[in-house]
Amino acid sequence: MLPPESDTATLSLGSDETITGLALDAAATDESNDQIPAGLIAAGAGLLAVAGFYLSRKWWLGLLAGTALGMLILGLFGRRPPGTPEDFEVFKKLGWEEDKTDTVITWSEPAKGGKVTTYILQGFKDDKWLIIGEYDNETFTDTIDPSKAEEIERWRMHAKGPGGISKKTNSEDGLE
Repeated sequence: MLPPESDTATLSLGSDETITGLALDAAATDESNDQIPAGLIAAGAGLLAVAGFYLSRKWWLGLLAGTALGMLILGLFGRRPPGTPEDFEVFKKLGWEEDKTDTVITWSEPAKGGKVTTYILQGFKDDKWLIIGEYDNETFTDTIDPSKAEEIERWRMHAKGPGGISKKTNSEDGLE
């Protein structure tokens, strides 16, 4: 059976599991402006810039036009979701002894997209995607306990940043 490519996952914390939504992010608060779409900000700033240039006979209207133009630029280019993590691989690192064998997961920084703050590793088990780990933006490898890794059928990863969530990587086969 192929795992669904849905945007929901389950956070696995020992024996307890918590369902998480698309955002997978409790950081959005009422103080943040994450709820305002960048396109709306850009459109409003563009209208203000046009009005400011039209009425720029006074110095303060020119200042308004410049500020609106700055807002337009920020609205268009300021907040982009991160790109998809690249070079995502899952493999076994064989040791001399059986208990020294590890499951290694590697990835690299996205070449395109906005700023990355967190990488989220997911594994498909029991017909649902589980969050296996969260990593900061400077971590590009992890070693998973082999007994835990053998339970996972497929693996995938995505990045999260101030501009949103990236697309998920293609899922990798579980280890046998």
